[in-house]
Amino acid sequence: MKRRQGFSLIEVLLAMGILVVGMTGILALFNTALQLQKRATERIDLSLHIPTVMSEIEADLATRLAQNARSVQKLDGSVFPVPGDARWRYRVTTAAIPGDPIGRGLLCRVELLSLRGGEDQVYDLGYLPVVPRVDNDAFLREGGK
Repeated sequence: MKRRQGFSLIEVLLAMGILVVGMTGILALFNTALQLQKRATERIDLSLHIPTVMSEIEADLATRLAQNARSVQKLDGSVFPVPGDARWRYRVTTAAIPGDPIGRGLLCRVELLSLRGGEDQVYDLGYLPVVPRVDNDAFLREGGK
């Protein structure tokens, strides 16, 4: 009996099919990993921008309250750029803190907006308490109002 050398066509096709199925799964994992990496990078950027945005809001509210208390309502719903990063913007909505006897503090709903793929991705940080630093001497002279 003669000994065969090599593989038959069926064996080669079967091996190629198994290889294609395995490679398809690996490529799908690469795509998923890239998407997760992009989201993680965006969340890191988000967390790095929160202190900057909060200090901007606090300074803006202090300026507006020093000028005129009514100008705080003009802040609601406005969109502002995040300093130092053109890809990010933030939107603020204000409300009085319930039960605050002096009325200096505000609850600010902060939303960070990231431009991604031509659309805004909104990250809602919820309501955060903000007590603007205003001129305390003038504030106390007015009786805390």
